[in-house]
Amino acid sequence: MFLGVDDTDSRTSGCTTYIGFQIAAYFSDRLNEFPMLVRLNPNLPYKTRGNGSVSLSLGNKGNHSREIGSFNGEPIFLRDGKESTMNDVSEMTRFAESVVRRFYVPGEENTNPGIVAVKEKLPEKLYRMALEMDVCKECVKKVLAKHDAEYIEIGNGRGIIGAATSIAWPGKRHTYELLTYAYPQPQHINENIKSEITEIANEYDSTFNNGDREKTCLFPRERTPVIYGIRGTNSEDLMKIQKRIGEKYPEFSENFIIYKSNQGTDDHIIPYKGGVMKEYASYSVTGRISKLPQRRIGGHVYFSVVSLDQEINCVVFEPSKSFRDSVEKLEKNDLVTLYGSYGLDHLKIEKLRIVSKSTVYLRKAPHCRNCMKIMHNEGNLTYECKQCGSVSEPIYEKKRELKVQLSMEPPAYARRHLSMPWKLEGMKLEEP
Repeated sequence: MFLGVDDTDSRTSGCTTYIGFQIAAYFSDRLNEFPMLVRLNPNLPYKTRGNGSVSLSLGNKGNHSREIGSFNGEPIFLRDGKESTMNDVSEMTRFAESVVRRFYVPGEENTNPGIVAVKEKLPEKLYRMALEMDVCKECVKKVLAKHDAEYIEIGNGRGIIGAATSIAWPGKRHTYELLTYAYPQPQHINENIKSEITEIANEYDSTFNNGDREKTCLFPRERTPVIYGIRGTNSEDLMKIQKRIGEKYPEFSENFIIYKSNQGTDDHIIPYKGGVMKEYASYSVTGRISKLPQRRIGGHVYFSVVSLDQEINCVVFEPSKSFRDSVEKLEKNDLVTLYGSYGLDHLKIEKLRIVSKSTVYLRKAPHCRNCMKIMHNEGNLTYECKQCGSVSEPIYEKKRELKVQLSMEPPAYARRHLSMPWKLEGMKLEEP
């Protein structure tokens, strides 16, 4: 049995993962696997904050096997044994609705919760569609009808799209996130404590996007129930980290859970194969720099590449900060692979890699062989020494920043949830 929930938060408050946490705690003896946090198309204009939905796989009551969280100090477990299916869909749906109505953010234009309950996994195609386009609610309802799903709409009910999509996520390629909570929002946390917790997380190579020199990324602003979130590729390491934190700060271990997620997987990226790009879709594009990067008013950096005979306009936005400095070192004809989302005639770059650097020459005035003076440009590629009158051609030197990074990405705080940091490249994110 699968239960999905989405669209319960707003841009300023609430959290869909907290609702998933409440439901998971209630069904602790029925959880077949980790609850799932599924990020959807990051380009949709009416998304709330992270455009994330949650879902649970539930079975009949079973013995406890593995601890994955805590609710008011009591452990949350996965059930022991093979995956099974709950018999009472209505019971699950009614309880989920009661939790959603208690904790969602009412009165917000873009907050329109949806709840979906179904006995079988929904088709993966729905997940792919929700990453690549703006899926209509009626299309989702047709899929739900084919699978005898129950659903509840609140407001305009657009949340059933994400709720259904989270159930359709195959979950083979995944990471994890440990989230801790204090409802309705945590008290202010001392910066020294934040740094200490970040340092603990940084000790484990399996974690990612913890932060960098500019900013720690584990702690969101105190406006939602989330205290901190630690992302990693190994759930056991996340439990070890939480235990170490809890030994020193017990209040942070009262309420937490580990989600299985598509964060950091690049699942939204489609290899570009030529032709017109689709609005709202995200691509990887390999091409040569055709127009040099230029910083314009507002701090955004614009450039172009040619790929498969198409010139593609690109932009790196100001919030990417130091990433822009690296991009500005690109030279014409550099062969690069770009990753980003397409909209308004621009590919919005999330990260890039230099495949090969072009050779760039700088024309310079020669020194006179007789007088050792710099010669004067007379035009038509002719230089003359004003002292002795000798004539020469210009000289050419290679011009290149030797320390250009081959792999570039924004600082951790400016990365998208779905974008895979270069640190994870080559790591095994697939199920064994």
